[in-house]
Amino acid sequence: MADKRNATSSWSGYLHQGQAGLLVALREINRLKELIQSLDGWFLIFENAEDFDIQNTGGVVSRHQVKAYKDAKYPSSVKDVLGVQVYKKNKIITKGFQFRKLKDGTLTDIEVDEQSRFLHVITEIYGFNLKKAEFEKYFPKADFISNPNRIQLYEYEKNKLYCPLVTGGDSTLENYCLKEIKIYLQSIGNPEAQEKEVQRKIYYYLIKKLDLQIKLRHLDKQNIYPRLDFINIIEWISTPPNTQSYLISTTKRKLATTINDYILDLRRELGEIDDSIVDRIQSCSLEIYHLEDSDFLQFLKDINPNEQKAGELTVIDDVIDLVKKDSFRAVFLFCMLKISGSPYVLSERGYKKDGGYILSLITENEMLAKSLKHKIGQNSMLTKAFFNKSFLINKEISDPENITTSEQSSSKNWGEEAETIDRFNKSNMRLINISDAVSNLN
Repeated sequence: MADKRNATSSWSGYLHQGQAGLLVALREINRLKELIQSLDGWFLIFENAEDFDIQNTGGVVSRHQVKAYKDAKYPSSVKDVLGVQVYKKNKIITKGFQFRKLKDGTLTDIEVDEQSRFLHVITEIYGFNLKKAEFEKYFPKADFISNPNRIQLYEYEKNKLYCPLVTGGDSTLENYCLKEIKIYLQSIGNPEAQEKEVQRKIYYYLIKKLDLQIKLRHLDKQNIYPRLDFINIIEWISTPPNTQSYLISTTKRKLATTINDYILDLRRELGEIDDSIVDRIQSCSLEIYHLEDSDFLQFLKDINPNEQKAGELTVIDDVIDLVKKDSFRAVFLFCMLKISGSPYVLSERGYKKDGGYILSLITENEMLAKSLKHKIGQNSMLTKAFFNKSFLINKEISDPENITTSEQSSSKNWGEEAETIDRFNKSNMRLINISDAVSNLN
């Protein structure tokens, strides 16, 4: 049966669902620790019924569905969650919240009690807990929807029953998670519990562990449900990652929010966007996001061929050099939006048509073409993804001459000594601007 219930079908939902699950798990860990109860057998699991559960050896402790509907205002906006779920022959006939066991395509015994059924939303839902007469009195123009299964809105803080999406790099959910990490660190006497940077390193380490689980299901197509055991979570909190791993995780998250914001901006400007365009951008984005750390670092170097001195993401300056939000939007995402006639191939760093197009983040104008070609020619970090390609896509410059350098200098060429001029003469690569590239590739 196709699994259509999870919020990871959209990039924003993917980010939000994972953070929401992690927050609930961290809160449960702190609650259990305060009660001096064992964490053995407790775990966070995604997509097994609804978006995620907290479970232990006794069964489901709480079940959660995430609805990242940006225009939701009244209960009618989430009626698919509030309805009575009906299955027939292993297919959902009527949508609703799954609080019964599903066995052989049939809903059987209740496994989630009324106090443990939660809905997570990103906007305030007015009149959610009102009776029909009250609701119609205060909101006469809205449709009343009953809630027979007593689904609750999840409370993020006192009287706040919603949490907005990650936008512009600002994440309320992340801040909630950092608070729970601090509480745990204080409970074990960690002297750095108050340090935001320490909390943030741990948070991104946990997100990375969750992302690896989600990758196994959604990209590697393994028949497993993403899961984090509480025992492992507290072990990871106690052993935060090194600086490079942390910076790579934060860089991936920065790219993810950049992509999410870009799609939201397109919808504001254009109204509705064709689903195929969003799918094209998001499927490529997920593939990039789930690269192994070393492959992700090399990807950043390859799309920045003019950055000769970029490091290994061991200091924050490396992130600044390699991840330029405006350039990513202006070149990379623009091409993802406009080019539909040729598929982007991550391993090729671009498009295969006509000898190959490398997609970069270069935004220099035509006045700097000579200097740009010199920088690329002197860059010793480029890999075989550049070998024998015809074009290097950038924002402004189309140039009929090959990217070569007048200075012959010895340089590491994919791990072997080679003359820089020899590399690029053989490649026959030329600069092409985004307008010409879009025309050629469609």
